[in-house]
Amino acid sequence: MNIIHSLRELKKIYTQNKLIPFLGAGLSKPHKLPDWPILLQLLNEELIDDIKIRDLITLDINQKEYWNAIESIKTYSFKDDFYIQSKTAEIMLKLKEKIVADDNYRDLAKLRVPFFLTTNYDNNISSYVRTEYPSIILSDAGVSTQSWSSSNILRQVVHLHGTFSNPYTIVLTKKKYDEVYENEKYTNLFTFLRSGFSFLFVGFSYSDKYIEFLMNKNKGIFNDYHYILLANPTDEIKKNFMEKYRIHVIPYEVKNISDSNEHILAIREVISFLESDSDKINF
Repeated sequence: MNIIHSLRELKKIYTQNKLIPFLGAGLSKPHKLPDWPILLQLLNEELIDDIKIRDLITLDINQKEYWNAIESIKTYSFKDDFYIQSKTAEIMLKLKEKIVADDNYRDLAKLRVPFFLTTNYDNNISSYVRTEYPSIILSDAGVSTQSWSSSNILRQVVHLHGTFSNPYTIVLTKKKYDEVYENEKYTNLFTFLRSGFSFLFVGFSYSDKYIEFLMNKNKGIFNDYHYILLANPTDEIKKNFMEKYRIHVIPYEVKNISDSNEHILAIREVISFLESDSDKINF
């Protein structure tokens, strides 16, 4: 796979302090935290008693109609947003491994970047990052943000969708997604990031609905090219990411797509290359 050009361009962006790691749920799999479809199925099984309705919601989840699924869970469980947010936090806290042998958060935390953006509800990246700047939960109505500037910021973590330590901030429904991404704090952040920054998406899959939502929601803002690490992508997938979202796919190979350790080692090689003084690529 020809990835040399993309990796060298990515390293150039990193050395110019213009790289923003954008972290997804795949990074938290070693911590036994569920991704979006598994989380929705757990909510479905816990909150929906009617087997027929539960099966219909499962069908939505299998067809990647995630927002339809969460709306149905909310409607047919007769629960409000905060109850479902709290139940989400409860599920994730129960599943989270307290001790994890290895992950890529510790690798990413070494990068000298202005911000880490994360869609994850956990605090894993914050636990590794050493910075004087406090993490921001952007979906917390009570949080105010500074004027965005990268000139004096190093390794500030921005939680886009809340954290399970503060269930009220968790973003789950389509209505809530639309609401927060139209909020001034979000528009200010992404407007600032249009000025020459590039995202490196890590922990997302090729079929991730969030990237589609993000890029379409902000298509008037994202003018630069971005990058994504993907396991075993086809040429068609690489072509679609470029044509639809201006995202360069940096592929890596794994023999077993379900083996977290294979992903960790492959992603670590890319991060180590960014940090190294050499342009030599040994993988």
